[in-house]
Amino acid sequence: MKTTMKRCIKFLVLMPLIGSVATSIGAEGNKVQMIPGWGKVMDPDGDSDFSLEGGKLKVSIPGTVHGLAVERGNMSAPRVLQEVNGDFVAQVNVSGAFLPGTTSLVSGRRAFQGAGLVLWQDSNNYVRLERAQLVVQEQTMSYASFELRRNGQFERAGNASEHPLQGNATSLRLERHGDKISASVSPDGVQWTSLEPMVAKLTKTARVGVVAGHNTSTPLTVEFEGFKLTPVADAPASSMPTDFKEWLGVIGSITTVIAFLMYLHERRKRLDHDTHVLGFLHGIKPMVEAAAQKDSAWRGFVEQINDTLSRLQPPKGKS
Repeated sequence: MKTTMKRCIKFLVLMPLIGSVATSIGAEGNKVQMIPGWGKVMDPDGDSDFSLEGGKLKVSIPGTVHGLAVERGNMSAPRVLQEVNGDFVAQVNVSGAFLPGTTSLVSGRRAFQGAGLVLWQDSNNYVRLERAQLVVQEQTMSYASFELRRNGQFERAGNASEHPLQGNATSLRLERHGDKISASVSPDGVQWTSLEPMVAKLTKTARVGVVAGHNTSTPLTVEFEGFKLTPVADAPASSMPTDFKEWLGVIGSITTVIAFLMYLHERRKRLDHDTHVLGFLHGIKPMVEAAAQKDSAWRGFVEQINDTLSRLQPPKGKS
């Protein structure tokens, strides 16, 4: 009885020291870690450390190869994934000490360090969007890396010159809309720059999360913060219908429409027989009305269109 009481007291004393990482035992005795809000930990080599404090997930990797390159047979990069069904928007901020001048442990490969988001169907099909660092001819380059592996093949490699990065932190956003995968990066989470999108035919149900890895002798520690995974049906959507945005892409931009309406409104000139103007306004009116139903900011443009049409309509009896 006394022994049992001592154990209970010891547990109650130690309980506040237990972190936010919940550990359970898998069917085969392997440790399976579930991190609330982040997902299931995958640590193939079992030598990486995970800790969650103040909403920040820290991942520490020793100075041995931890890659995510199926074409080279190396899939040991630690990652934390959760299931998602269909389209989504995922976002996270990545920071950490990506030390310059590291040396590659892989023959024929440049020194690489990376951390970011991953869209995972299986070990042969996945997409990576990372804050990456590459050593090229003794020059260290930091950049946004956007890669695709499909059917075990390296279909799209990261390009160190596509979007160079500055500073020690980068926000990453990965979006799936059907087979289209889009990526964007930001230094502050406010101003975003889009990368060239890719097409990847993946299963509807997949997993999304964070990943970190490198191929150097230098240990790597990174921090992930503000991870959000939002199904696209619940994600903040543009107030414009998709077909309206596509149509505006043909005529130029929304600025063109606004400037045109303002021009007509200011001139106060009756153009009774300008069928081109009338056709233009009649064509965009249903789309602007549809946008106004989702966002009241568009109602003013609907009123301008109606006012302009009333002034441009040919008088009765004229053709």
